[in-house]
Amino acid sequence: MDRLKPSVVWGQRWSRLSQRQQSVWVSQLIPFLWLVPHRVLGSSYTERRMHRTQCGRGDRVHGRASVPPVLPLNSLRLCLPRRGLADQAGLLLHRAAQSCQSAVLRLLRQGHRARPRAPLRDLRPGGGHCQTALCQVREHLHRSLLGLHQRPPRQHGDEGHPGDRGRGLQVQGSHRREAAAETNHPNIFPYLLVNIGSGVSIVKVETEDRFEWIGGSSIGGGTFWGLGALLTKTKKFDELLHLASKGQHANVDMLVQDVYGGAHQTLGLSGNLIASSFGKSATADREFCKEDMAKSLLHMISNDIGQLACLHARLHRLDRVYFGGFFIRGHPVTMRTITYSINFFSKGEVQALFLRHEGYLGAIGAFLKGAEQDNPNQYSWGENYAGSSGLMSSSPELCPTQRARSGTFDLLEMDRLERPLVNLPLLLDPSSYVPDTVDLTDDALARKYWLTCFEEALDGVVKRAVASQPGSVDATERAEKFRQKYWGKLQTLRHQPFAYGTLTVRSLLDTREHCLNEFNFPDPYSKVKQKENGVALKCFPRVIRCLDALGWEERQLALVKGLLAGNVFDWGAKAVSDVLESDPQFGFEEAKMKLQERPWLVDSYSKWLQRLKGPPHKCALIFADNSGIDVILGVFPFVRELLSRGTEVILACNSGPALNDVTYCESLIVAERIAAMDPVVHSALREERLLLMQTGSSSPCLDLSRLDKGLAMLVRERGADLVVIEGMGRAVHTNYYAALRCESLKLAVLKNSWLAERLGGRLFSVIFKYEVPAE
Repeated sequence: MDRLKPSVVWGQRWSRLSQRQQSVWVSQLIPFLWLVPHRVLGSSYTERRMHRTQCGRGDRVHGRASVPPVLPLNSLRLCLPRRGLADQAGLLLHRAAQSCQSAVLRLLRQGHRARPRAPLRDLRPGGGHCQTALCQVREHLHRSLLGLHQRPPRQHGDEGHPGDRGRGLQVQGSHRREAAAETNHPNIFPYLLVNIGSGVSIVKVETEDRFEWIGGSSIGGGTFWGLGALLTKTKKFDELLHLASKGQHANVDMLVQDVYGGAHQTLGLSGNLIASSFGKSATADREFCKEDMAKSLLHMISNDIGQLACLHARLHRLDRVYFGGFFIRGHPVTMRTITYSINFFSKGEVQALFLRHEGYLGAIGAFLKGAEQDNPNQYSWGENYAGSSGLMSSSPELCPTQRARSGTFDLLEMDRLERPLVNLPLLLDPSSYVPDTVDLTDDALARKYWLTCFEEALDGVVKRAVASQPGSVDATERAEKFRQKYWGKLQTLRHQPFAYGTLTVRSLLDTREHCLNEFNFPDPYSKVKQKENGVALKCFPRVIRCLDALGWEERQLALVKGLLAGNVFDWGAKAVSDVLESDPQFGFEEAKMKLQERPWLVDSYSKWLQRLKGPPHKCALIFADNSGIDVILGVFPFVRELLSRGTEVILACNSGPALNDVTYCESLIVAERIAAMDPVVHSALREERLLLMQTGSSSPCLDLSRLDKGLAMLVRERGADLVVIEGMGRAVHTNYYAALRCESLKLAVLKNSWLAERLGGRLFSVIFKYEVPAE
């Protein structure tokens, strides 16, 4: 056991071990945990390849190996079989995480200090000991592991309790919604956490660091497995669930109608209510099939757990109960039965919510807690949708040896971001801020449209990805694998909109970026951006001369129209990309002619103009959108005008590439070129009145609750009193309803005809929304 002392191995000896020795040591520490390097390019697990690619902010290394592999220096996948090891896994990781995380994270960092992402791939443990885990998961993954207040699709003979009072069933028009993701709301406290492993533990959680164990039961997943094995002679948990899904519990259970006959209606009871689990087996002189017995057993255990959770929730005056643990595993019958039980006994006042990856909350929480203690406030975590499995997703492709060892797998892919992400200090109420404008899990019509829209755009993205790497011999092959993977994700979401939590346009865009990076296409629009930057820089002096020749009031309108015209150049919008590809001469002036005439669809310009006649703002925070014409001919002239008024400007750009959005690194080059042509920008950069910062994001959308900590500190330090958000992704798909403590300007051109018509406009309608906080 001396080898396990972290102060000995992790401190002095670890750095002297070879890579092979380090790998062997970790394998010995966790005997049933094997380490598999991150997969890439869809190759088989028996291949061993390492790929180093540029990801905008640094390097990222991918690799694959057979089992057991040599542990790579900067990419780690923790794989744990869930079958039969639920409690042992949670206990082991809970005890080992804090002692080993320091070393593992040092191992991840060796030789690769500048990378933007050191992904920790696919934690797959199962089981108990997750009392503190949900807080850790929700904080670090930032609501990506969302609950379901649900009912999964009904199966024949699946009448649990009659108390189906609509908590999980919502009707919108003619669309009936059988399952829904919980509203993506950051304020989840207080709640009850019910972890169903071998037994049941119940924890009341009030804040991220205030929680207490308040009860439990010995009747849990282990009971279902054990009794199920005795009744059906089936030893595998998955097979028991499969049997239950095909069974008719009414053949075994005694129902109310069996006891009272037709008189149950006079008692106000449903005839399908279970009066006695397995009640018919005592009197019936016949054999019962395995499926029916498994279904009855599943109902009995689930109803008991649901009632117990409901009683604790009512006792502590809580209206939300999160269920996790190896027992649930996204199984529809289990979730429905627990939901029925909660609804029945609470009369619809308590919500039953379920989580993706619920079987290994304890392991995730233990890992993140250990990582926090090793390097507090040094980095953040985020889910990578390219490798993560959704609710009820099929198992990943495994080689036969792995499949024999593994049983059933879930996948959780987590990216470690090198800098911590925090709230924008200017948010009016961070606890109620929700970035996304529309929840597609709730809006069936919008969901159908946007999934179709992303499917139709897929060919263009593949073509652009191949064109971005003309010297690569396997670019076409990788692009085709990207197509297949992203197409598969879209089809999953068609059938299970809640599979990855709350479904939004932002999550669809982020998933596409994750899949592109998965197959080594970190910046498919790099060559397009270079070309457009070159063209726009040549036009910059002429645009400035024209603006300076105008009167003050005319110039303000021209600057706003320039911002809007620049925003037209969005390669993520099919209507625009079709124009740009068919008409290479389409430029800044042509874009102005496309804009809607005033009054605009949302038009606060007069109010904005009146504000400009008053004193200048102290500091403006501007979130830029697209590269090329947008940032050079639209944003920088607007910035220049603010600087001339005496306003300091913080220009925030994406940390990493997404579509043709301008990145922080690109903005530095653009600003240097513009400063060489314009004395106003040159002096502002020299005097630090114009500051370029990174947002911490690599998304076409914007989440103001996950911004680079350095940017947030600068905003507070400079006293920013104006926030400008431009672009459809940042100002319409997200943040349209965001409430800030200061003045804000949200502007975009609607480059999607369906969305424009839904908002009451047409293609190229204008959103110009100037807001002043209420006093």
